[in-house]
Amino acid sequence: MMGIPPRKQASVTPSLHFGVDIDGVLAAHFLPMLEVIRDLLGIHLTPDDVRDYYFDGQVPREDLERIFDRCMDEAFKLQPTPGYEFVNALPGKVSIVTHRPAEKAEAVTRAWLAYHHIRFDDLLFTKGRKSQMGTFDFFVDDHPRNVEELASEGITTFMMLHPYNRDCHFGEHDHRVIRVANWHEIDVWLGANLEIQGLPRG
Repeated sequence: MMGIPPRKQASVTPSLHFGVDIDGVLAAHFLPMLEVIRDLLGIHLTPDDVRDYYFDGQVPREDLERIFDRCMDEAFKLQPTPGYEFVNALPGKVSIVTHRPAEKAEAVTRAWLAYHHIRFDDLLFTKGRKSQMGTFDFFVDDHPRNVEELASEGITTFMMLHPYNRDCHFGEHDHRVIRVANWHEIDVWLGANLEIQGLPRG
């Protein structure tokens, strides 16, 4: 597979800080994970079968670590999500924040980001709350628990839609959650709303 040429990088607007997840946001991990589940456990799931991030009631909990380990073994093969190049045009600082285990995933993650010409200012691994990894204006994530936590801290959070999060609602914090199907919709939202707020797009 040939690397994709980078888009022209936008000039950085220091007042804005974007947090960006990897799996389900930059990397198309969902279908490959279903293949791992099939190969390891013989359980055949379609995307529409899955209504929970951790496959509750469909995959034994005790097998999840083995599944995630195999996914990390194959992480470099993941395709980027459609429109992922827009991350290079985000008008501000970009911190990639992930719950991938650093000891297993840092090298392959850095190699994957470099191969796909994804620009970032820092790469942060955490086992805790993503909101504590920086002072974010915006965040892009797909995990319902992360989205709720980020929104509860006052961060405008784009939730990349997948079957496992489509039915999620976040109560009083729901107005801070912007549901998007892809990066193009983030681009459109920022284009409209940053201009309204008088902030430069870069």
